[in-house]
Amino acid sequence: MISAKATRLQPHPIDGRKKKWKHLRFVTVAISFLVVSCTSTRVYQCNKLTEVINKADRVTQTAKTGRPADLIETADGLDQIIQELKTVEVKDEKLLSLRESFVLMYGDLGQLFRNTAIAISKQDRQGIKSYLVSLKEANNQDKILVQDINRYCAGK
Repeated sequence: MISAKATRLQPHPIDGRKKKWKHLRFVTVAISFLVVSCTSTRVYQCNKLTEVINKADRVTQTAKTGRPADLIETADGLDQIIQELKTVEVKDEKLLSLRESFVLMYGDLGQLFRNTAIAISKQDRQGIKSYLVSLKEANNQDKILVQDINRYCAGK
């Protein structure tokens, strides 16, 4: 008589490895989705921030006339950009830091435009020179920030 133990089929050792690989593939796929999800969230946040930052570039074009009214209009436009930047939902720590840097810079830039408009209206040559130097420095800061956000959003 054959015992119950003898008729029971034992899994082949390779079948056990297949089950392990099946679990490993599931974990790998789950991790891949997580990475893609995090990356796409970062990409989405980057796109939203750069969309607003690009608006700021268009707003500042008006200031190139050098007329006090246009400088004030540009400063007001930057105030709106600041508010819009603050409404962009950002969870990424680096993007939060960059967003805050842009908010501070646009606030300072808006004040510089207002001060320059006043100096031009009063024909204050020394004030105009001083504000023009400050505006050049702000432009350099803007370039650095734009490079930083572009580098980060490109994943470099």
